[in-house]
Amino acid sequence: MTLPQIICTVIFLLVYILVVTFHRYKSIVAWIGVVVLIILGILPLSRIAYHINWNILGIFWGSLVIAELFIYSKIPAYIAEAIIDRSRNMVWAILWLSAFSGIISAFVENVATVLIVAPIAFEVSRKLKTSPLPFILGICFSSNLQGTATLVGDPPSMILASATRMTFNDFFFFQGKPGLFFAVELAAIVSLVVIYLLYRRHTEKISVVRAEKIVSLIPGFLLIALIAGLAIGSFLPHFMDYLGGIICCGVALIGIIWSFFTPKIKTFHVLKDTDWETFFFKEGT
Repeated sequence: MTLPQIICTVIFLLVYILVVTFHRYKSIVAWIGVVVLIILGILPLSRIAYHINWNILGIFWGSLVIAELFIYSKIPAYIAEAIIDRSRNMVWAILWLSAFSGIISAFVENVATVLIVAPIAFEVSRKLKTSPLPFILGICFSSNLQGTATLVGDPPSMILASATRMTFNDFFFFQGKPGLFFAVELAAIVSLVVIYLLYRRHTEKISVVRAEKIVSLIPGFLLIALIAGLAIGSFLPHFMDYLGGIICCGVALIGIIWSFFTPKIKTFHVLKDTDWETFFFKEGT
């Protein structure tokens, strides 16, 4: 290894350790690492833009904005509460809510998924006067697992797709064989069985949860458009070069423009609640 490679490796390991230790400041730590590389002359200032994967950032940012609009639309809360109301007892409520969070997480970033589903879990546990821990563990486990099922489920999936030139459809069928999606779904079924075995004694009856009213169906249609756009766009050339990012940013901008003209969802709140920390962390890494 050359001296610059050794220095890069040491800086990478230090940044990794600091990110784990000070995870609340992960974006700052990542950019400190970038600044150190610039000061040492290993990374020329003029080459920073070249080393940033703008396509992945575009996919990530667009997906986050649509996820925030989807949350504010109350559609997922409405669906989650309908699932809870139709559950026979607490263990089935845990299972259905975990499965629902997994489905959402396959197409919406993990943090946003937990923000969508967790309030329902807290509401149910409060009514039952029981710990929300079984719900939260099931939700977190399923959302983290299913995030790897599709290209847009989680940033690591996007990075994997970019590095290996995988398309959206490659996650379903890769080189003519069932892809990562089906492996994750098999694991998801096993995880639900494990969750059931862990909490099968929780047979408390579920009381009716306060019904949420859907604010607007438009974010739901935008999410469908985002998924369809990525699926269709993946057949076109340069999808992992710039087209994927353009599709996601385009749909997100449509959503932002729509929010300007509707009193139902405030644009400021959508942009403020977008996961900017993770966005800048990905940009720095």
